[in-house]
Order: sequence, then C-alpha cells, then structure tokens
Amino acid sequence: MDFKYLEQLKRTERSFEKLKGLIQGIPHVNDTESYRDDMYAFFMNCYHLKDWIQNDQAVRFNNITGVSKQELLEDFIAGNFCMLLCQSIATAQKHLTIGDKRFLKDVDTSKVSYNVIAIEGQGVILHARYSIEYQKKLYDSFVIATDCLELWRSFLMHKNLPISIL
Repeated sequence: MDFKYLEQLKRTERSFEKLKGLIQGIPHVNDTESYRDDMYAFFMNCYHLKDWIQNDQAVRFNNITGVSKQELLEDFIAGNFCMLLCQSIATAQKHLTIGDKRFLKDVDTSKVSYNVIAIEGQGVILHARYSIEYQKKLYDSFVIATDCLELWRSFLMHKNLPISIL
C-alpha cells in the first residue's frame, strides 16, 4: 500500500536531524537566525504530519467507536503536552497569532543559548539549544522535539501503520 503520510514523516525526521546537529555542533556557516528557522521547521513539519495522516486515503483506522480520523488525531494532539506545544509553535509561526482556544497561549520560543567555538582546522562550530517557555517554565526544544517524534511513531505503530518506507 502507498502511504503518502510517510513523505511527511521522513521530512519531519530530516528536520529532527538538523536540530540534533545543532546540539552536537555544526559548522557555523549561516546567519544565526537560520538555525532557529530549523527549529521552527521541525515543529511545523511535525504538527502537520496530522494533516498528512488525515488526508491520506490509504490510512484506515480500525475504529469500532465511530470516531472520525480527524477526531482521533485531534485527541492524540490534545492528550499530549509536547504535541500541544508543537501545535502552538507551528500555528504561531504560520499565522503570527493564536486565536483558537484549543491552542496553548503565550508560548515563547525566543530563548536560546549559543556556544560558538573556533577549532583549528575545522572553522567555527556552533552548538545551540533553544528553549520554549510556557507559563514561566522552560522546556528544552530538543527534548520536546524528541518526545513529539517518539509519540508520532508510537501512535502510528499502535494503529498498525508503517513508520518507515520499505
């Protein structure tokens, strides 16, 4: 069967690898803000996996309760704090503001810590960690990203859907 959502899952995984690279250290060759864009891209790709699953005609949930695919996906997002953060970041980046009551308000992604190191023979290496602030508590964006990706994989496996292209 040809599952189209796998394209978005792979895109999300590639975005995750960029975030992982920032933690491990990468050559600092771009404007520093472009690395923050990579964080935003992950959360946008991750959240919009929901739309790809919802619109993928090959995806069928064995659902004896009569709940729609859309409702199952919305319940999955609503039932996981890190997915709610993901949803709020993605929506705020796309629309600037969040007016819908389903979303977390006042999520701040402006906090960042950089460590720039010049290594002889390797150039300038950037290590960056982005924090997400919500209700005066800081969350590491990489930890949230890791949790979100693992939740998606678990959700898909629980629904007997593939998590990789064979």
